[in-house]
Amino acid sequence: MLQADIRQAPGAGSRPPVDAAQAMAAGWGGGMPAGGGWGQMPGGMPMGGGGYGDPFGQPGSGAPASIGDCVQGITMVAKRSVPVVAVAWFSLASSYLLFCCPSYLLNAMAIFGVGQDVTVTLGSGIAATCIGLLGTVGQVLAGCLQMGLMKAARIAVVQGKDQVGGLGGAFKIAMSKIIAALVLVILTAILTTIGFALCVIPGFLVLGFMMLVSYLVIAVEISIGEAFKEAIRLIKGAWLPITVMTFVGCVMLGIGYGGAAGLNAAFVAILQEKFYLAAAPCNFLWTMLLQFAGWVFFVGTSLAVETRDANVMYAQE
Repeated sequence: MLQADIRQAPGAGSRPPVDAAQAMAAGWGGGMPAGGGWGQMPGGMPMGGGGYGDPFGQPGSGAPASIGDCVQGITMVAKRSVPVVAVAWFSLASSYLLFCCPSYLLNAMAIFGVGQDVTVTLGSGIAATCIGLLGTVGQVLAGCLQMGLMKAARIAVVQGKDQVGGLGGAFKIAMSKIIAALVLVILTAILTTIGFALCVIPGFLVLGFMMLVSYLVIAVEISIGEAFKEAIRLIKGAWLPITVMTFVGCVMLGIGYGGAAGLNAAFVAILQEKFYLAAAPCNFLWTMLLQFAGWVFFVGTSLAVETRDANVMYAQE
């Protein structure tokens, strides 16, 4: 069939009938395209770009991802996340500071001996527990919203950055995924703890598996049960690149955190406790940069594995 014969089906966005006779009867024009696929339209327009095709493709219709595909996915997520998704991510990460302020101020007062009655009262017992829990709640909340931005990153890569809807659109996407993200954060924490308790390698493997599951639930919008099944299927086909990229990502983060801890210990030994006032903000900034790099790394790997398998192309800009 000539490409010019392709017409918009009645009911935009619907899938064409599989049978050629049904396709003609439904007004799809002259039969099925060569190869039987509807993923790519004339001129090589990528799926999701320009309103053509299905941005989620057909799982299993493509090929397993390679390490090169994963590197490309990471690069695309890094490029397309700037500036909207990146600004949203760092804004959410910075919101964590609001929850940490009581603990930071309390430690600063203790170091300089200011308000000793207050620091003794708030630094012990139920008050200290509540202040610690406040920081934990802030960290979990920010993490859930950051996980929700996986959807925004996928839209930016597959459909184009303009489809995210600006900074407001990115925040809206993140908020819409907060319940699913909270469940995934809890599951990931439990399973990775069990994995690392058994051994380091199982811990790494569980972490990589749960990152893929989280991506499928948040970005591809399937249920958690379906995501577990789909992740297992994808890993069977692309186990080597997923394992390699997970290991490399974890090593990079480990080096980053280890280096930060070493520098912090050295400066504390030289400048004593007063270094805490400068160290806390610097450590937080360094941690944010490391976490964003890890986020881009794992989202890019998951996106490459998922889109390559579903034969989904990236939007051209």
